[in-house]
Amino acid sequence: MPAILDAIAISFRSNPRTVLLGDPAILEWRVKPGATVTIDQGLGDVTGMTDGEGNGSAEISPTGMTTYTLTATDGGVSEELQTTVSIKLLDSFESDSRSVGPGDPVTLLLGDCPGGRVGLD
Repeated sequence: MPAILDAIAISFRSNPRTVLLGDPAILEWRVKPGATVTIDQGLGDVTGMTDGEGNGSAEISPTGMTTYTLTATDGGVSEELQTTVSIKLLDSFESDSRSVGPGDPVTLLLGDCPGGRVGLD
């Protein structure tokens, strides 16, 4: 593995790593200054989103767990890094009581559910 000073692709991450369905995340990267940068999953060439120090970012809105691959190329040499964004379908799921007896009523409180439907069996 090349030393960080020799690396073309230095870092690549999602912020945050898990989002609620429908919420955005930011892909952040650092590459060798001057490198050409592409990201799969429809983003394409993101070199124009990379500053002179090699730092870049792009907003994404994944609809399911998605792994993104960044490819940085400089002088005919390419390096790849990956990051995965996970989706949380339900923000929270709570009960209005800590414990209940058999037959006692209980209210279940659902947080934001952008998926639209929750079923209980």
